[in-house]
Amino acid sequence: MPKRSNFIVLLLLFIGIKLALAESMNSNTNLYPGETLQTINQTEVLTYFRPGDPEQPTIIFIPGNSHLARISYGFPDGKEDDFIAYWLHKQGYPFLAISYPLENPIFKKTYPDYTLQNWADSVIGATQKAIRENKLSNEIIVVGWSMAGELTPVLETKADEAGLELSLFIGLSPAVPLYNLQPVGDFFEKLTPLSNGLANTMQFSDFFVEMKSQQEKQHGHTIIPDTVYTTQFIGNCPINIMGTSKRYSHQEFINNLADTLHDGHAEDITEYPHIAVIHGNPGSDLDYVQYSNYDWGSIILRKYDSLCTSYEQNHNPLTNPLSELIKTIDGNHMFFIGKENATTTAKTIDKLIKTNNDILNKIHRICVKHSK
Repeated sequence: MPKRSNFIVLLLLFIGIKLALAESMNSNTNLYPGETLQTINQTEVLTYFRPGDPEQPTIIFIPGNSHLARISYGFPDGKEDDFIAYWLHKQGYPFLAISYPLENPIFKKTYPDYTLQNWADSVIGATQKAIRENKLSNEIIVVGWSMAGELTPVLETKADEAGLELSLFIGLSPAVPLYNLQPVGDFFEKLTPLSNGLANTMQFSDFFVEMKSQQEKQHGHTIIPDTVYTTQFIGNCPINIMGTSKRYSHQEFINNLADTLHDGHAEDITEYPHIAVIHGNPGSDLDYVQYSNYDWGSIILRKYDSLCTSYEQNHNPLTNPLSELIKTIDGNHMFFIGKENATTTAKTIDKLIKTNNDILNKIHRICVKHSK
């Protein structure tokens, strides 16, 4: 009996050591507090969640080109009130930030053939999981920065299929998801595939750092140290989610505009959600912001107008909603970082949500009256 007991003890000890080693190997020391690295549809996704009022819509933040969503919530040694997650949480909104997989130590592998459809699946899958685990409302507000604008029509379709109510997409200097309206310029012309198949977007890291530094000068302190920013916030990016005609195929980039349009469904106005826009100063933000307001304005008006075929005479609520739905905040393409601007951005987001609801209520009221 003693020998058998010793054997069982040794066996349990061995199993315990193996489990501990497995847990150690699977742990990711690069994760920040509140972050989770999860796999959705066989793709790694980095998420960060802050709870809020479960009756409020959940705000989903999606980052732009080459950036993790950390740009919305910061890093452990930073000032949390320099970032919009802190202020949106104070307003009571549940907040979920979702990072697509780029080349960064946080991810175990790269995904060079990652598409807009894949990106939308990652967002919707992570959102469903957060809603289910935290017993949240099915209503979501997506806040997408820069390149995340490419996702607007795809997200609307995917959210609807998943039973989620995407009531508003708020773009922070968002790219318009139409190729012929997307600036090409040197940025896209210089993109070539790396050995891992990703686009070499880190060649522009100095430009990203300069944008960040300008916001730091505006606020009078370092928001994210350069070393932290370049190693923990950014990385090389999949080409297929950039909305250009360049597509990844067998270790090289090819031109395939038809594939890009099919991937993004950009040409179908009925597939867009309701949209509002916040951008930086026209002279400080990226060049395309100066004319994208016209593009977004057309999409915003046509989306509202599609809700009702006719209104009572002189009661069309769409007389001039764009001044209430397209806002400017002092700053460049990263206008939403830094305490003052993060606060203003969060307040503007809250205001845009209320404005959109007011317009929808007016449309519903006038249409119902007219049909009687």
